[in-house]
Amino acid sequence: MTPKIFLLCFLFCLITPNLSIPIERILKSSYVDINASKDGHVHFSTQKKFAVHVDLDYNVTLKTASRSVKMLLALYTSKSLLASSCVGFDAYALYQRSCKVSIEKTTTNFLNFEVGGHHLNTNVFLDYNHWALAENAILGTICHTNGTTYTKSGLWGIIGLGFESSSKSNFLGTANILFSVYVKLDGMTGELSFSNDTEKAVDISSPDVVLSSSQSWHVSHVNGISFNNHGNTKKISLDDYSLIFDLNSDAIGLPKTIYKTFITKLQEAAPEVHCNADLIYKPTCKYSGKVDDLPVIKINIGTDKVISIPPLIYVSNTYGREYVDGSMILNIKATSSELTENNYVTSEFKNTIVLDSNVLTYYYTIFSRDQEHDNNGRITLYRAHHDLSELPSEEGSIIVKVLVGVLILGVAIGIWVVYRKRKYEVLKEEEEHHGNPKYKTMETSLQPLAKWL
Repeated sequence: MTPKIFLLCFLFCLITPNLSIPIERILKSSYVDINASKDGHVHFSTQKKFAVHVDLDYNVTLKTASRSVKMLLALYTSKSLLASSCVGFDAYALYQRSCKVSIEKTTTNFLNFEVGGHHLNTNVFLDYNHWALAENAILGTICHTNGTTYTKSGLWGIIGLGFESSSKSNFLGTANILFSVYVKLDGMTGELSFSNDTEKAVDISSPDVVLSSSQSWHVSHVNGISFNNHGNTKKISLDDYSLIFDLNSDAIGLPKTIYKTFITKLQEAAPEVHCNADLIYKPTCKYSGKVDDLPVIKINIGTDKVISIPPLIYVSNTYGREYVDGSMILNIKATSSELTENNYVTSEFKNTIVLDSNVLTYYYTIFSRDQEHDNNGRITLYRAHHDLSELPSEEGSIIVKVLVGVLILGVAIGIWVVYRKRKYEVLKEEEEHHGNPKYKTMETSLQPLAKWL
């Protein structure tokens, strides 16, 4: 086999589609060794919901955990729920746990369902150094929902990370309430950290926006939404709306009262986009063009606060893509207590914009107590620093395959050049000593390359 044929076979075998080069998905275990979490980092993972592992009834004397179970994270409430018989959650076995249940009944609203039950004092440890449930838990016995279905998934309830009323005692060291949320590009894993992790932000010295919130992380005074597309700006005025962050919302939730207006204004700002406003859950829109040519959506809060929502957030699966070819799925949905299933929210959240995990992927978000002002909440958003290895396999593998293919091609060309140069030198040496005629032919064909080398 000649060197040229060998080289062609070598390159073909390397880049043939049958031998794809996969991207490595970094999937950290959802099980957390709480005893080793002295750095204040808790990893969470999800299939459809983001959850963390907590310990029930930590044995302080023996320093061992009696049970580790999964619970959902809720960034919009100070209430924690332990499920006895509630919306498909696994039961919290009272006879196995040391806890005190009050006789008095209580009711409360979470985002997607209402729960009735009793107040509960028990031990739930999220992080031994930073968070342990002290009070304000609910033992859920009766749940009401309008079409929202929770499947059996081994979840034992909800951890509310607000600090309203007695819930501030959940944070160990109440003077410095702070935690941050980082979601990876794979949309499946992330990190809850009880610290300010500078490596998670592109520039920790320059936040995109700092928001004031309630002690349950509700942001009020949302007064408008604008669509900015290279000078073409459309606006929606709002009155008395609020905003929350929810890791477990499957799309950005817009109140039903403004949803159709939102779709209309988006199309006015980008006339090449065509959507059906009657589709109230992740509508598919017709569009062909650059992702960057789509409008940037801005949520206006108060007099001077703005949350920017670029197409990377509100259009599904655009990380690593430069163009949309024909159609795109908007990562939005209408919400109301009058709707069902994924569009349902309880009446308490009827005028609330829900920012989902896609927003928390784009932004590294720090939740902290504002001690300098009114001791309410402060939410700071930074552009998140992401690594290529976090990309979902389908999108990331295409990019990596191209990069690796170029690298392999470069290496192969380099090997070929070195081989030919060496052969050129050998034949030249033979010609000088023995008059090898092959040298003349190679000299003619490689003279430009020889000069370049």
